[in-house]
Amino acid sequence: MAITATSITPENTLEEFRIQFNNLVVDVDGVAAGNTFTQSIIFEGETADESETTLLATDPTADRTITLPDATGTVITTGNSDAATTTTSVSDVDFVLVDDGGTLKKITRSNLGIGSTAADDISTGDAAVTIATSTGNITIDAQGSDTDIIFKGTDDASDITALTLDMSDAGTAIFNHDIKIADGGFIGSASDADAIGISAGGDVSLTGGALSLIDNEKIILGTDSDISFTYDESTTDSLVISSDVNDAGLGIIFQADAGADGGDEWKMNFANGGTFTFGNDIASAGTHTTLLTITPNSTAANSTHAFIGSVSASGGLLVADAGTIGSASDSDAISISSGGVVAFSQDVSLVDDKKVILGSNSDISLQYDESTTDSLVVSSDVNDAALGIVFQADAGADAGDEWKMNFANGGTFTFGNDIASAGTHTTLLTITPNSTAASSTFAFVGSITAAGNAVKTVGKETIYVPASAMYPTTTNGCAALAQVEGTAGRPESKVLDFDPSSDENAQFTVAFPKSWNESTITFKAFFTVTGTDTGTVSWALSGVATADNDAIDVAFGTAVAPTAKAHSGTSGDINVTAESGNVTIAGSPSTDEMVFFNIMRDVSADNQTGDARLLGIQIFFTTDAANDS
Repeated sequence: MAITATSITPENTLEEFRIQFNNLVVDVDGVAAGNTFTQSIIFEGETADESETTLLATDPTADRTITLPDATGTVITTGNSDAATTTTSVSDVDFVLVDDGGTLKKITRSNLGIGSTAADDISTGDAAVTIATSTGNITIDAQGSDTDIIFKGTDDASDITALTLDMSDAGTAIFNHDIKIADGGFIGSASDADAIGISAGGDVSLTGGALSLIDNEKIILGTDSDISFTYDESTTDSLVISSDVNDAGLGIIFQADAGADGGDEWKMNFANGGTFTFGNDIASAGTHTTLLTITPNSTAANSTHAFIGSVSASGGLLVADAGTIGSASDSDAISISSGGVVAFSQDVSLVDDKKVILGSNSDISLQYDESTTDSLVVSSDVNDAALGIVFQADAGADAGDEWKMNFANGGTFTFGNDIASAGTHTTLLTITPNSTAASSTFAFVGSITAAGNAVKTVGKETIYVPASAMYPTTTNGCAALAQVEGTAGRPESKVLDFDPSSDENAQFTVAFPKSWNESTITFKAFFTVTGTDTGTVSWALSGVATADNDAIDVAFGTAVAPTAKAHSGTSGDINVTAESGNVTIAGSPSTDEMVFFNIMRDVSADNQTGDARLLGIQIFFTTDAANDS
């Protein structure tokens, strides 16, 4: 109902008063007739101003009734719903207003399932449920001891348990089926949230740390669980890679460069029953040619290793004690004893210019040098080291069984034997090479024979000068040469008699061979005595060398005498002195020179009372050449 009358003031006319009065009558009659307003009711409020409160009704499509309760209070609208007193305690709630099919009703908090209502009193709903909060956490707490939190659902009409949080195991999550994360997502721990990454293609990567599997548990590969990895703690204490398909062999391929090219792949194959093969795809990528086959045997020594191609082992290749290495046609071509002795049952062949190397430091090598010398080369391969080769008879068991050749760094060759002391080699031959072959030297120790005869060598030589080749000196000379006969028909002597009362002299000359080393000489005197006096006789020798066009009238060198020799006491016996000390010849002797000698009886050094009859002088000199060429 609309109100038509308006207010009037003293300034209004009587006619205006009459009109508004009539309108008021109509308005009062309308209210009295049915309390019907057209659309709205306006309340001025306590203060008459431009602000009013309008109670507005939406155009009804049917009869509507709004009932105000018989109670004092404030009507709540959408404009002042937040003005009510707020409570945070469920226990403060007596009723909650709900819409029941268009009828406003109240319901207790317990009947609504809030406040102190137990969760197990909530009945099954029939629509989607959202649990949400704009701030704070949402906590689901199973407070009973070891009581689980279980997430259930319906899979195609079948009730399933999708997830169980096992509180008896610190909340272990037990999923009924798959776990899916976003493409490129991660699975991790509190401290390493991205430990496991899973790409959109399903590739799994470990971004940090290690993959750890407890003892005797497996990593399984293949749709049919073909291959597994496990650490077998209990039995073998080893990593076990296993073919888990019955009667199937185990094949393992190792790839370099993702196996892109021929030769990049190696394959191990462990056959059911025991045979092991190892091969490579160098001939054709992806096709593995077997290079090694090992066939085990219950007796390890009878196991076989079959190689295809050459075999080298810088770190050692082991076979059983007394084991063999061979070919398909000759399986025991090489045998090795428990002590490491290697025996060959057939020929040993080494190609040109390849070595047999001996010694821990590769000291000695043997090879056939085809390209340069066309010879067997035995070489000392240590820098600046000599080459020694020992030849043994009877394994060198006794003195004299060993001969040693030594090739010194620089060229000198020696050859010796251990006859004097086993293992100690005395040099018997020394060869010193020279860039001029004729100037090379051969030095022998001991005698040399050729065709059964001794070969003349350098060394000590002898010249005998008889008394008949001597002559008394003009001054203080001995008696003239005499010939003495004993018994007729027996040896007679040519002698020079030397008196016991004064020093007497005789002289002779010698032209030494070119082979003489032009150094000192020694001598022995041969003499006899007429009579039985056993006194001593002292003979002293001196010499001087003169060359072509030199003066003969020169002084002799210093006389040297051997120990005075005592006569035997039998008249006419031969007496031979000991060898003298070194006699130095004056005049700088050289080749093609004449040496004058003076032999003197030194009576001051002897005590023989009779004449000493000189028979001759034996001179010892040293050569440094085998002949006089």
